Amino acid sequence: MKYTTEVKSFEDVNPCNIHGRNYAALCSKMNGAFVFLLVSTFVIWKVSGQCSGTAESKTVGYTTVKVSPPGYPSPGYAINSNCAWLGSTSISGSVLLFRVTDITLSCAGDAINVYDGTSTSGTQKHTNECSPTSGARTLGYQTASTGNVYTTFTSDATSSASELGFLMYMISASDFSGTGCTSAQSLIATSTEQYLSSPSFPSIYPLDTDCTWDITTTDSNANVILKVLFMDIEHESSCGYDYITITESDDNILFHLGTTTKLCTENLWEPTHTYTSSGNSFHIEFKSDDASAKRGFLLSYVQSETSTAQSSGQSDGDSIVGLVCGVLAAFLLVATAVVVAILLYKKYTKQQKIHDNKIRPTVSSHDQYDNNKNVSYTDSIIFALPECTKFMSQKAVFSEKSL
Repeated sequence: MKYTTEVKSFEDVNPCNIHGRNYAALCSKMNGAFVFLLVSTFVIWKVSGQCSGTAESKTVGYTTVKVSPPGYPSPGYAINSNCAWLGSTSISGSVLLFRVTDITLSCAGDAINVYDGTSTSGTQKHTNECSPTSGARTLGYQTASTGNVYTTFTSDATSSASELGFLMYMISASDFSGTGCTSAQSLIATSTEQYLSSPSFPSIYPLDTDCTWDITTTDSNANVILKVLFMDIEHESSCGYDYITITESDDNILFHLGTTTKLCTENLWEPTHTYTSSGNSFHIEFKSDDASAKRGFLLSYVQSETSTAQSSGQSDGDSIVGLVCGVLAAFLLVATAVVVAILLYKKYTKQQKIHDNKIRPTVSSHDQYDNNKNVSYTDSIIFALPECTKFMSQKAVFSEKSL
């Protein structure tokens, strides 16, 4: 465990001002050392400011904000810490959804407390939380109806290598499900970011839910950009219980392909999934079964500024699969047409009787007449058709009269 020394004044570390005297020559020789010392001083001041006894303010929108004590996760928090944070939503009418995870605090004298409000006078959500046994501990989801979360953390004068701290997530939350869980709902993506959520979000979504939304751009040449901001859906390896599906249309010349992504992830706070439609729409479905409901999801959608040539940003390979399938299908179609054309050409040239009077066969010494007075030429003949000139070895049959 590292102990952080507090620097009260910039004068304490300024080599250019020693006992009130200005040593310019000394400074010119120590520029590198002074810059390093200045940066180090700023870092120490920043760490001390977080745990000086005054709450650090955190503005929370629809993107996750994280809180942790200085030193987390390595080398660990300092002894004798007294830290506080105030998280406040930036969206009117929204509540805060939060969760404290990865708690490794000694219960002998270290603790975290969380309140729904702007101070310790608010409703207490977590009281003197620590990790009584070895290993990290995660608390359950909580919501702050006031739109504010006040968190305090204190540590005593002892420490150990296993005391690393904690990690807290916060995000603003509202129910953006609209009417999509009653009947299919059409949504219009514009240049302003909008949001879509599971029903009752951030509360637990209902059982046996079946919701549908269609998101389309106002510009038929633009695309829809979709981001997963939060997700807590019952996990199963094949997403067979509760899940969300995101389907896009790819309106190219030869095919109408749809790429579908199926998601069911628990405790996802980071916006790691971003999708850009190939066309100008997304079809979204959310379904839940009759057990084990979770918190749900929060998505954002916006219309792109310019149209993109193909789908990009799918969940690591989904659109690539669709693109490869389309290319292979197009290749097979073209290859089939070429093969059929070759076969037809061969059949035509094999069965064709030569009638054009412009043809002048070169007769070899192997010519002979049959009983019908037809002459047969078995050597090469030269075709002098207007559209082609080539040598072809074949047997041509002419009547005596035509010759």
